[in-house]
Amino acid sequence: MLNSNDYDAFIESNAKSVMYSLKSALLSREEKDLIKKALFLFQKDTYESIGKLTEAQRVIISEIADKLNLR
Repeated sequence: MLNSNDYDAFIESNAKSVMYSLKSALLSREEKDLIKKALFLFQKDTYESIGKLTEAQRVIISEIADKLNLR
């Protein structure tokens, strides 16, 4: 287990990479639109080839849309 001095040193030495990864996790409007279209096409293709999405697939797609603020 890290003590507080180790933790502080780790954060200080890795602050730039931590902040960069947080910043890069944000999606632009164009990226969100593309993800929406991809999810819609997945739903459409699955419906056409299988006939329906499973309840689990619908829940997962809904959770993805919520987490990415796509609604």
